[in-house]
Amino acid sequence: MKHIPRVVLTDYLIYSIGFFLFIVLLEPFGTRDFIKANANPYNYYVIEAICFFLILMLCELFTSFLCHLPADYSQPMEYQVRRLLCLAIPCMLINTVFDGEFFVIIRYGWEHWDYLWRDNDGNMALQWFCHDLKEAVSVGAFVIAYYIFVTYNRVQRYQIEELQSLNSQFEAKRQTKRNPTLPEKVRLQGKSKETIILNPSDILYIESVSNYVNIVFFTGQDLMQKRLRCSLHDIEDMLSPYSFIIHIHRAFLVNLNFITQVSGNAAGYKLQLFGSEKVLPVSKANVPAFRERVLDRQEK
Repeated sequence: MKHIPRVVLTDYLIYSIGFFLFIVLLEPFGTRDFIKANANPYNYYVIEAICFFLILMLCELFTSFLCHLPADYSQPMEYQVRRLLCLAIPCMLINTVFDGEFFVIIRYGWEHWDYLWRDNDGNMALQWFCHDLKEAVSVGAFVIAYYIFVTYNRVQRYQIEELQSLNSQFEAKRQTKRNPTLPEKVRLQGKSKETIILNPSDILYIESVSNYVNIVFFTGQDLMQKRLRCSLHDIEDMLSPYSFIIHIHRAFLVNLNFITQVSGNAAGYKLQLFGSEKVLPVSKANVPAFRERVLDRQEK
């Protein structure tokens, strides 16, 4: 992703406005004393809110382009939590330093900018920095809670829309577009003498079991099963010209033409098949390839 989504910019604008209203309306952390002691105190809080927005943008650039964790609601919540940590930790630290220095300079002038780093006796210390950091964390807790709530809902909405899209495609009329250069039947050979000759379009799924593979296929209206002594990788190589047979899990190949329903989320799908009660898993590692293959078939 080479840009920051508009929805993220909108979020940061909402956070900044909410931050301003929180400070002005609730007057926490001695804000009331500051307002009474200054002629135009709200101007300073407007500047603080604008700078808060800029700090959020800086942390977003750091997270998206240096940490390679851009806003992507197709990713599971584990990804979203890692992204949140990369955003929140530097944001609170930078905001602590900015707020501390900003109000020190307003109160005491530029020549006393180092008051943030000194104690009451003038010795170097982190007393006031730690105090401001506690304030930043307490305010940040509300922002983090809102971020988690919004992100969770967006991830769920994305996954629901994605599953609805996939299911609508499988509910459409299934057509196997045959390649005239490929034979309609293929011989699948095991490592021993057993073989099976069938039409790949009749295969429902293939399951790896120990040193064998179980090939489940239709013969007319009946569902049959044949066991060969070989690896799933060997069978996958034999069927590689037939694009509708895909690898979905370390133990399964499936025929896309017989999928009737998809459920689950980005951490892994569950596939229901025509004519069978068996539910096949799509592992997390295979989810992107599965989605891509389904979209490719729709475009073709």
